[in-house]
Amino acid sequence: MKPFFRSRLTRWVLLPVLILSILLVVAGVVLSHVLKAKVIAALEEKNGSLEDLDLNLFQRAVTVQGATWTAADSIRIPNHIAVKRIRVSGIHVLAWLIHKNITVDRIELVDGEATYSVVKKVKKDSVNRSDSALAHSDTANAALPFKKIGVREVVLKNIKATIHIDSIQTLSGVVNVSIKEVQLDSTLAQKILSALKVKSFQAEFTSVQLSSKLYTTKISSIQINSAAGKLQLDSISLTPNYGRYAFARKVGKQTDRFTLRIPKIALEGLTFNPLNDSTVISSIHIASARLHVFRDKRFPFIKHQNVPLPVAMIRKFPFALQVDSVKITDAKIVYEEFPEKGFHTGQVEFDDLNATLTHLNNRDSSAKGQATLVASAKLMGKGLITSTFTLPYGKQQSYRAEGHIRNLPLPALNRAVENMAFVNIESGKLNDLSFNFHYDDVQSRGSILVDYENLKINGFTKEKHSHASEFKTWLINLFIKNDKDKTMSKAKRSGIIEFDRDRHKAIFNLWWKSLLSGLKSSVLDGSAKKEKKRTGKDKG
Repeated sequence: MKPFFRSRLTRWVLLPVLILSILLVVAGVVLSHVLKAKVIAALEEKNGSLEDLDLNLFQRAVTVQGATWTAADSIRIPNHIAVKRIRVSGIHVLAWLIHKNITVDRIELVDGEATYSVVKKVKKDSVNRSDSALAHSDTANAALPFKKIGVREVVLKNIKATIHIDSIQTLSGVVNVSIKEVQLDSTLAQKILSALKVKSFQAEFTSVQLSSKLYTTKISSIQINSAAGKLQLDSISLTPNYGRYAFARKVGKQTDRFTLRIPKIALEGLTFNPLNDSTVISSIHIASARLHVFRDKRFPFIKHQNVPLPVAMIRKFPFALQVDSVKITDAKIVYEEFPEKGFHTGQVEFDDLNATLTHLNNRDSSAKGQATLVASAKLMGKGLITSTFTLPYGKQQSYRAEGHIRNLPLPALNRAVENMAFVNIESGKLNDLSFNFHYDDVQSRGSILVDYENLKINGFTKEKHSHASEFKTWLINLFIKNDKDKTMSKAKRSGIIEFDRDRHKAIFNLWWKSLLSGLKSSVLDGSAKKEKKRTGKDKG
């Protein structure tokens, strides 16, 4: 009786399971065929296609093979999507039947390519535009067949993406992304930042390239981990599309040409709040950057807009930004210039550059709030520069700069002064140059103190193949003292910094011209003359 009971029970249990399984398989095949036909028909109406579609009722999953879609519009480069495999698994049918919510466990897109062209819309009357947008939003919400979408994980594997920003700018790369707990509330669709919520995401973008008219930017990889608050960029390069002299001809005016290489940039403690567009970063580390700047000053200097000072510049960001510290280590900067009236380039180098910027905040406007930049570098690989810059947040507060240049063999400057100033420094050593000045958007004021010895300068003729000029050498050394060391009083070694800012030029011009005004005041033994900015003909 017992074996028979067991056998009979087994048959009664297995038979319904077997029948149900057969029904599910048959239903899956039938539904797959019906669903495939409907999807193909819908895609064909929208200029799309697919190779195959499979519905698995056991796994509550849909798998699509070879899906493509191309926008049927007049865009020069139409939007296009092609994915080798799309799989949606863990579909919750009851959530749809009862609550009209789309809930799935996983959406996976594998091996695909996507092309998107940004189209700039023609501006219309703001009232009509807002009314139209509101009406469109209401219509869209009313037409949506679901209330909410919830996905536990969205995965993109090996998706080659290309974005055409305009006719000359293109951004491309390979995308691998995993997004956890995605939720979209259709009732808030008009407020996308409130409607879309994501718990965490991890992403890697490789072979990233941004091509524009003048530059090509490449990044080997970008890695993002929102849960750990980390962002890392590896092997960054900025390369001009034109040579040194062709670059300025292409632009048609005097401009800086940048060549940049950075092995690594790492961000730690990164948090972003989409509701108030705020970004908080604990630290940014830029390691071993190499920057070469070239300027051809034979072209006209044309700039109509003012360049704001650093704090005013970051206040223009469309989002709130707070960074505890930015650290630059082992960097090198080379500035090369072809003078307005010269025949060869001259250059200034800053090696072993290390800098730390702390307490950066573009929404702080308190009277006591400030960011501080502390930097050091070797000038021409020899003399040590140390400096501290104070960047106040209060609009009525003055910026401040102070520091030293020490132990600089002055002939090391010949690579700059021979071709740009037609002089040669035969000998001399700068033991110390200390500076301290404050500045704002209009002017700089401060003082400088020098300590140098055994300075001998030779004047050169302004020719392509220049040579020493006895008269010019005599004239230079007539006004410049050979020694201004500690045997002299501070009064005789000091100079006055007084410079009116050219607001069309960057902060580096203000720093350099402020130091130059102090040097002229001290070295030439004359009363400091106010360095007035030259308009129109000013090239430097």
